[in-house]
Amino acid sequence: MAQQQQQQLAGEPAAAPAPVVQAKPGPGVQALEALLQTGRPEPTQVVALVDTYRGERDALFALLHTSLGNEFVQQVVQEMGGVRASIDRKELAAGDPSNPTGGYFLASAKEQGARWRTADGDFTGKADKSGLDTTYKLDEDDALHGKVSAKGEGTLAWERDGKSQGEMYGGKGAFGLRRDWGLDSGTLTTGLEHRGAFTGAYGRYASTDGKISTDGRAGVAHGGVAGSLSGTYKPSDSDTYTGSLAHDPTATSLALSGSHKSGTDAYTGAADLKHTAAGITGSLGAGWTNGKTALDGKYTHGLTSDKLHLGGSHKSGADTYTGAMDLDHSAAGTTGSLGAGWTNGTSALDAKYTHGLAADKFHLGGSHKFSDELSMTGALDHERTRAGGSQTTLALAEKYRSDKMVQSLSLDAGAGDRTYLGVTGSTDMQIGKGLYAGAWGSFRQEEGKQTTAQLGASLTFTPHEKAALTLAGVLDQNGAIETRLQLDIFKSKIAGVGTIADHKKDALVSLFLSYSQAGRNGVMPGGMMDQRYGAPSMDFGRGAGEGQFTAGIKISF
Repeated sequence: MAQQQQQQLAGEPAAAPAPVVQAKPGPGVQALEALLQTGRPEPTQVVALVDTYRGERDALFALLHTSLGNEFVQQVVQEMGGVRASIDRKELAAGDPSNPTGGYFLASAKEQGARWRTADGDFTGKADKSGLDTTYKLDEDDALHGKVSAKGEGTLAWERDGKSQGEMYGGKGAFGLRRDWGLDSGTLTTGLEHRGAFTGAYGRYASTDGKISTDGRAGVAHGGVAGSLSGTYKPSDSDTYTGSLAHDPTATSLALSGSHKSGTDAYTGAADLKHTAAGITGSLGAGWTNGKTALDGKYTHGLTSDKLHLGGSHKSGADTYTGAMDLDHSAAGTTGSLGAGWTNGTSALDAKYTHGLAADKFHLGGSHKFSDELSMTGALDHERTRAGGSQTTLALAEKYRSDKMVQSLSLDAGAGDRTYLGVTGSTDMQIGKGLYAGAWGSFRQEEGKQTTAQLGASLTFTPHEKAALTLAGVLDQNGAIETRLQLDIFKSKIAGVGTIADHKKDALVSLFLSYSQAGRNGVMPGGMMDQRYGAPSMDFGRGAGEGQFTAGIKISF
C-alpha cells in the first residue's frame, strides 16, 4: 500500500485491479436459457436437456432453482424417476444417471452397455463389451462383488472395506473357492478347485519382487490320489529356472527347465521324465541364439523308439539359412533325414534327404517372386524303394495375380514306376465393370492310361455385390461338350477378379442348369464343370437323345 501511495505521489498511475473473468455458460445452460425465454417449459422438456447435457447437471438445476423455484425442480426430479427412451441418443434411462448419489438405470449405445445404481447406493454395476461388474453392499463394511468377463469367466467375492476376503470362481472347465493372503514377502493364494480331472486343494505363492512363484496341489484325479508341486525362480532378469513334479494314478512326471541371457546370447535347456505302467519316457534338449544364429538339439526316449534332432539357422542381411538332422531308432531299424534351406525374402531353396524303412527319398525345391504379381515354384523329387523300384517327379508352377487378372500354369511329370505328363492352366480377367471372362485347359498323358484333355471358357456377370451369374462351356478330348449356367451367392462382397477366381467353388449357395452332349466314344461327359465350379449337393437330370439336361444346387455351411 505504501509503495502504491509513493507511486501516486510521484505522479505514477496506480495498477488497475485484475478483472473478474466469468466462465462462459456451457451449451446445456445456453439451451436451457433459450428454452426459458419462450415461457414456462414442461418438465419433460427440461429432462431431455439434462439427459443430453449430463456433464452440466449442477449448473442446469441451479438455473432452474433461480428461474422457476424449488417446486418446479421437484417436478423435474419426479419426471426423471420414470422410464424414458430416446431414439436420438439411442438410450433407455430411468432416474438421473448424472446424480452420483441417486438411483438410476441407463442403457446407452454411446456407452456400449448399461450401468445402474439403487437410490440407497447398495446395488451398483455396469455391463458392457468387457463383461459384467456389479457390487451389492451387505452393510457399511461388507459387500458382494461379482464379475463376469466377456470370455465367460466369473467371480463372486466377499469384500470387507473394499478388500476381498475370499471368492467363488468358475469358467473354462474350472470352478472353486479361493482367498489371497497378503504376506510381507508376497501373496499366498489358497483354495479348493475342480479343474479337468483334478479335484482338491491348492496353494500358490508369488513373491513381491517377482523372483519366486510356486504352486502346490493335493487331491484326487482319475480315481486315485493326485498331487503336484511346481515353481519358478528368477534370480535376475537374465536367468529363469522352473521345475515341476506331478503324480496321479496314470503317471508320475518330472520336468526341469532353465534359461540364461548374456548380452545378445540366450541359452535354454529342458529335461523331463515320465513314468507310466507302460514304461519310462523322457527328453533332454538345449538351445542357443544370439539373434542372428540359433542352434537347438533334443534327444527323446520313447516307448518304441529313440529320437535325436539337431537344428540351426543363421541370418545374414536379407539371407536366412536353415539346417536340420533327425534320427529315429526303433526295433524295426533306423530312419532319419538331413535337410537345408535358404531364403532372402524373394527367392527360396530347400533340399532334404530322407532315409526310411521302405525307401530313400530326395527332394529339391525352390521358389522365386519376380514381382508382387508374378511368382514361380518348382520341385524335383526322387524315390528309390528297397524292392528296387524308383520314381522321379518334377513339378513347376507359375502364378500371376493383379487387380484385373488372376492366371496360373502348372506342369507335373514323372518317370520310373509311373511315366506321365500333365499340364493345367487357367485365366480369369475383368473385361468391364462387373463383367469377367475366364479360360482354362488341361492335358494329361500317362503310360498305360487314356490321354485326357479339356478346354473351357466362361463369362461372368455380377448383378449384385454378393452374386455372380456365369455361363461356361467345356470340350474334352473326345469332343464331348458340357455347358453350365450358374448363379452363385457368396458369403462376402465380391472385391474383384480375385474373389471370382478363388471362391467360385465355395459359394454360399449355387444354382445351375447344365447341358451335356456325348463325345465320339458315345460317353456322356457329366461332371467336367464340377472341378472348377463345385459339385452339386443335390441334382436331377433328364436325357434327350445324345444330350442331357441337369439342374442342381450346392449349399455350403
